[in-house]
Amino acid sequence: MKIVELITLPGNQYHFGEILPQAEEQHMNVVTPHPSSDLLFSAMVNIWQKVYGDATQLINSFETDLIRLSSAFFFIGNKEQKRLRFLPKPVVANLKSTDQHKKLKRIAYVSEAIINQGVLPDQWFNPDCCTLLEGNLLCLNEELSHIKVDKISVYKEVTIPKVKVHTLEKENRLYSQSNILFPPEEDSQIEKGYYFYLEENLPPDEQEKFMAVLNLMADEGLGGDRSSGCGLFKEVRITEAPALTETSDYYLSLSLINPAKEEQHAFLYYPIVTRGGRRINSHQRLKMVNMVGEGAILSQKIAGRIVDISPNNDGRYKRYGKAFLYPLNTNIEQLWKEV
Repeated sequence: MKIVELITLPGNQYHFGEILPQAEEQHMNVVTPHPSSDLLFSAMVNIWQKVYGDATQLINSFETDLIRLSSAFFFIGNKEQKRLRFLPKPVVANLKSTDQHKKLKRIAYVSEAIINQGVLPDQWFNPDCCTLLEGNLLCLNEELSHIKVDKISVYKEVTIPKVKVHTLEKENRLYSQSNILFPPEEDSQIEKGYYFYLEENLPPDEQEKFMAVLNLMADEGLGGDRSSGCGLFKEVRITEAPALTETSDYYLSLSLINPAKEEQHAFLYYPIVTRGGRRINSHQRLKMVNMVGEGAILSQKIAGRIVDISPNNDGRYKRYGKAFLYPLNTNIEQLWKEV
């Protein structure tokens, strides 16, 4: 298994928009902080098509699990390759009874060490144990000391004014767009960006092509507004990932999942998100599909599936809903046993 790091330049901005089902439009002032697995899949397919033409071979590799990937989450690190990586907060943590419930709900990401060591919310606001960054990223104090920083700004959400250009309307041309910004640090040796887990078992010739696609993500970028400079990266770095436990009693979802009917019983606690709905021409939109969000708790491994969201069911547009699961420390089950 590999870790793919998308290293950002200081000041770079990213826009990962959302479709709001009730309005059936993409609201530019609504932004997801990280790129989800389905967006990464789409980006890889698009790059493959630009470089090699037909992407059927690549899509088949995803469908047959020769390639499997997680969503991308935040990381910070230093020149010594020490890394602090964040994962989605287990959604069940919001059920914890605490006098700091608002702060608890605001946390969106927790570090790998918190998950691996099974550190429970009772200790999350203990200043001798944990540090809260930006109000929504939580890590152990020792993790910050490993990368030799006391305080760091991982990302900010910024809003910028925009003007509609391709319209005949004379009024309501102004609108706002929310982006994710990676602020510069005083220490130039600090690296920040996104990372995702990748499992691939491709034959050598296909692997070479796929690795080229990954490296091209730096220049092709991710998300919206790329023509204005959003979404680009300084570098794509691919390293071997630490081995994860093969079996566990419970798992944390690191991807958006569209489960088969026979897999639905595996979900214990989960959020639901709606994807799709983008307009592809003047009279057609992609189908919307409900997916289980990152941070879900599962009682066993499942596969998930890739679904057709083409308006005409012709397979032209597909939504990646394969499961990428992270084993949980057995201590985590106390979260729901106390509910």
